[in-house]
Amino acid sequence: MKKVLVIALFALVSCKNGENKYPANDSATSVALTKGSNSDVLSAGLATLMSDYFKLKNSFVKEDINEIKVNAIQLSKDAELVPVKQMKADATIVENANVTIQSIISQIQGLNGETSIDDKRKDFQTMSEQLYDLLRIVQYDKEVVYHFSCSKALNDNGGYWLDNSSKIENPYLPKLTPKCGDILDSLDFRKK
Repeated sequence: MKKVLVIALFALVSCKNGENKYPANDSATSVALTKGSNSDVLSAGLATLMSDYFKLKNSFVKEDINEIKVNAIQLSKDAELVPVKQMKADATIVENANVTIQSIISQIQGLNGETSIDDKRKDFQTMSEQLYDLLRIVQYDKEVVYHFSCSKALNDNGGYWLDNSSKIENPYLPKLTPKCGDILDSLDFRKK
């Protein structure tokens, strides 16, 4: 009985008559993270990265394993040279971009380590989603980038990819269902 009384008393004291110890954020004191325009050096690095990503995607469409390897190696080099630290943004945004680019590099290295084209496609799928995240973080503004999905890809688990054209060229099932794909999103941060 003493135990129950002590627990009840503790619970009552902890609640402090229903007062919230953690008040809601006052919207007047909350500050949104900000991002400015990308520097020319950052934009050029991202443009090169995207150009070589599209080459890699097209290598998967052709199912050319040697070309996939060559383009993946180049893409990894490009990713290492993207100067995300030059972003004109809050430190949190810059750090998020840096972590994302490091994940992309790791995923490309995994892709290069795989021997079968199916396993390479799995890594390509993950890397494509990471790249999509990066483009949104940095607000890539050199071209429109389309985000595609094919529900039949990767054994009906679905696969995603990016392209600078709205034309469907499926890198997962190029012979079986080359037109399987839907545009999920289009990124257009160009100045209007």
